[in-house]
Amino acid sequence: MKKVLAIGEILLRLTPPSNLKICNASSFDFCFGGAEANVAVGLSNLGLDTIMMTCLPDNDLGKLVQTFLRGNDVDCKYIISKGDRLGLYYYEEGISARKAKVIYDRKHSSINELRYEDINIGELLDEVELIHISGISLALSKELNNTLTKIIDEAKKRNIKISVDLNYRSSLWRSYEDFVKTIKPIVKDSYICFGWLNKDTSNFKVFDAATDTVNNDSLIEQFKYMTEELNVKNVVTTLRSGNAYNYHTLSGVLFDGKKIYKASKYEFSMVSRIGGGDAFAAGVIKGFIKNETPEKIIEFATATAVLKQTQIGDVSMSTEKDVLDLIENKNLGSVNR
Repeated sequence: MKKVLAIGEILLRLTPPSNLKICNASSFDFCFGGAEANVAVGLSNLGLDTIMMTCLPDNDLGKLVQTFLRGNDVDCKYIISKGDRLGLYYYEEGISARKAKVIYDRKHSSINELRYEDINIGELLDEVELIHISGISLALSKELNNTLTKIIDEAKKRNIKISVDLNYRSSLWRSYEDFVKTIKPIVKDSYICFGWLNKDTSNFKVFDAATDTVNNDSLIEQFKYMTEELNVKNVVTTLRSGNAYNYHTLSGVLFDGKKIYKASKYEFSMVSRIGGGDAFAAGVIKGFIKNETPEKIIEFATATAVLKQTQIGDVSMSTEKDVLDLIENKNLGSVNR
């Protein structure tokens, strides 16, 4: 079986314990994460073969990252030792009315040293059924953007499926218009896109499931530009609502260019939101790789995202059985013995 390839930066995350603010912290808990790495680990824990491509410094931190990935059965043979530093980010958990907070420290990190010439593209793509990237990586540097664009262009020529998580981050782009201009060629002809672009690029909007109209007609109106103009096969997103007491609802939506498919609405108390979208992406990709029905794909992905948000850290550690147990309501308020 061919593998899923994730390309992007792996970061060291530092989080103050006990819901402290960063400015009050005297120590930090750490874990590894990053949008594409989270998907690779999530997919591996769901039973798929995954490859991670990135650059890591040739030091003990770089070795520790690879130990983490290999411990989650992610193939590391295409990781390149290059550059001087591992990117960092500081994460302050939100609690009650206090919003979560992120401070990035990733300038000049090793991933920006990745070059197309470093890669044996024929050997790499011969192993791959689907490539997953995110808009975050495209924002990090012009050189990395060029490298990723060349990889995706070559993959499209070979009819390899492309999965793109838009992951728009306003702090990483000069403007939303600049983001759209950069990512549109990547999104065009992709197999899966998480999130959507509109013809109007003047502002960024996501659905708020608590206030917005999210019937099938309104969703199709939002998504059809993607399928009709950009030839995206499947547009996928989550619908969320939440309050200051960490009580959340989550559902998922999949549009295949013809029909909207919705997951059940899950209600839960959130432990940590980071990585929920990446767990959702892993659930969707797993379903498409396994040729499951759209109904099963979106239900499974939504349940995977819910479970991730009950776990500390960036990555989803849920197995396929864990997710199916949640879907079947076997483990709500009970103990598995």
